[in-house]
Amino acid sequence: MIRKAEEMEREVRYQMRGGNGEVQIIHLFRQGEFKGNARMYARLILEPGCSIGLHEHVGEEEIYTVIRGQAVLTDSTLDQEQMMNPGDASLTL
Repeated sequence: MIRKAEEMEREVRYQMRGGNGEVQIIHLFRQGEFKGNARMYARLILEPGCSIGLHEHVGEEEIYTVIRGQAVLTDSTLDQEQMMNPGDASLTL
């Protein structure tokens, strides 16, 4: 299946999961179009100072890849924060 960029659904979520600012979401594929334990397959754009609030993952995975800029990932299971740079990826189980 190929989804052209202009066909992808877009939305903005304010204070996503209790975070700061807004998160722009470009849905590459919608739930039901892919298989696996994921709720969302999307590109998320966060401007400097914006964040996604702390949340748990039960029975699903989450993968982030930094394309541009930097991100701080908070891993509450390890009680630590890590800096992510372009090309870095995180996997949350």
